[in-house]
Amino acid sequence: MKVGIVSDTHDNVAAVAAAVAALRERDVEFVLHAGDVTRPSALAPFADLRVPGALAFGNNDDDREGLGRAARAIGWEAGDSWAGEVGGLSVAVAHGDVLAIVRGLISACPDILVTGHSHRMADELTIVGTRRINPGALHRAPVYSVAVLDTASGALERIVLPKTPRGPS
Repeated sequence: MKVGIVSDTHDNVAAVAAAVAALRERDVEFVLHAGDVTRPSALAPFADLRVPGALAFGNNDDDREGLGRAARAIGWEAGDSWAGEVGGLSVAVAHGDVLAIVRGLISACPDILVTGHSHRMADELTIVGTRRINPGALHRAPVYSVAVLDTASGALERIVLPKTPRGPS
């Protein structure tokens, strides 16, 4: 299964649209978003993928009720964190800014932990053997990026996207 991994989109709808196009080209079947969407309307482009997904709220996601409704409208789950099975792997998602949430998720030793917040791409093993993936960001980052994980092979593709300015709020 191919899983799209996204974080820190910060209401940059043009960059989100570019990310969605890249994920569609790679036939992703599930999306994990590690938060900082900012506004519910910024989730709308993901509807074009027509795949399930999960969103973990970030520190800039003030309208969590609205984001939850927008996520459910496109077939996603949403909350402060998310854990489940994706493509035969145990997966957990948190924004990464609240250490207690991250510790709680990692204590279950998932195969994959997706985080964001730093706006920097990372792919590393934790001390407990969990693979932590941060896809980078689509706002305030030296390079805009998302990622695709092939759950069968474990291959992670980093997708670098053109830098697009965030429109007016």
